[in-house]
Amino acid sequence: MKKFLFFIGALVLIVAIVGVGYWLSQKNSGGEQTGDEGGLVLPEDIVGDGGLPKQNSSSSLLPEVKPLKTITDVFGFLPVSEDEIIYIKTDGKIIRERGGVLESLSEGRVENLQGSDISRDGSFVFLSFGDRNSPQSSLFDSKNKTWQPFAESISAYSWSQTGASLAYLVRGKGGNDLMTRDFSDPKSKPKKVLTLHMKDVQIDWVAKDKILLTEKTSAYTTGAAWMVGLTGSTLENVFPDQLGLRVKWDGLINKGLAWTGNRAQRGGSLLLIGANQNILQQFEFMTLPDKCAFDTEMIKVSTTTKIAGSKKLATTTVEIAGDTSLFCGVPQNQRLLQINPTPDTYDQRAIYTEDNIYKIDVKSGNIQLMPQDSWGAVDVGDIKISGKKIFILNRFNSNLIELPIF
Repeated sequence: MKKFLFFIGALVLIVAIVGVGYWLSQKNSGGEQTGDEGGLVLPEDIVGDGGLPKQNSSSSLLPEVKPLKTITDVFGFLPVSEDEIIYIKTDGKIIRERGGVLESLSEGRVENLQGSDISRDGSFVFLSFGDRNSPQSSLFDSKNKTWQPFAESISAYSWSQTGASLAYLVRGKGGNDLMTRDFSDPKSKPKKVLTLHMKDVQIDWVAKDKILLTEKTSAYTTGAAWMVGLTGSTLENVFPDQLGLRVKWDGLINKGLAWTGNRAQRGGSLLLIGANQNILQQFEFMTLPDKCAFDTEMIKVSTTTKIAGSKKLATTTVEIAGDTSLFCGVPQNQRLLQINPTPDTYDQRAIYTEDNIYKIDVKSGNIQLMPQDSWGAVDVGDIKISGKKIFILNRFNSNLIELPIF
């Protein structure tokens, strides 16, 4: 009898230990705290059970909007301005819509598109296609409607914030060479910035003379983010090694978003970060930086100074960054990210998320929901803002949705 009671007691103790362990693992699966700031949460009146956003709330809502237009079968896009957009169809054809007028820029199809990027002035389109492990690259001149293939093996690329200069990585003898070239000048030659002794790097030209480098990671591997200064070819670590790291940077406000994983290798945290590796805010809801876009109001400020040796006055006008909002697609089912290795399963299209769109005031933290009954279920694959319009590429069906913003 004593042995039996001892066995029962031991069994109860084991169950208790397992239960506590399971509770701790679930508690930590959503991401570890990485800063001292309180988390930014969705308002209580627009969240449901388990912190899931509701669409049918009557408070904290932006006015309901209907799509200005929807374009089907889109692979990549860029709003050049409020009235002009260039987009790449899933078959590789390149289209410009300006002032409501459609223009087909390219003829023929491009098989197996792997990636794309459009110069900020809309003059060039870079495409990678073919074999995923060894893609080909080609540049399309939208003015002359000509193609220029690349002989080099290019692994990453990004256009400058103004003009038509391209940064790209090519495989060199000693590593990956970071190159830049101004394609607006036919006589320009590629310029080598520096050689990187690291593999699987993504690049983003985030400011006039700064390029962000981010190591490709997963929920199981760590990586860091680096900033290249084109003046002097400097390299500065801007975010330390983290599991699942993914960074999106806004050069106008010198802030960004970072997704970081955790030791549980499930879920993660979305952080608002500053320029000096400092965490400004940790969000209590989960979404990937890819699903967000910064919208910064640019304010014109004029100063008047007296010209030396003259009675005349000189007026100088500059633009400065004003209030900044963040538009994010937030998965309604947060557990999809919480219980899966993220971003792995999302990148591999093993899961899709049905997102609500929120407008977040970066300074005050005020959060508003955009009602979207009129435009249906959306998985935000890409989001960009130009003027008073927001453009969302729906990962569910490759539809590009154009909306007014408030």
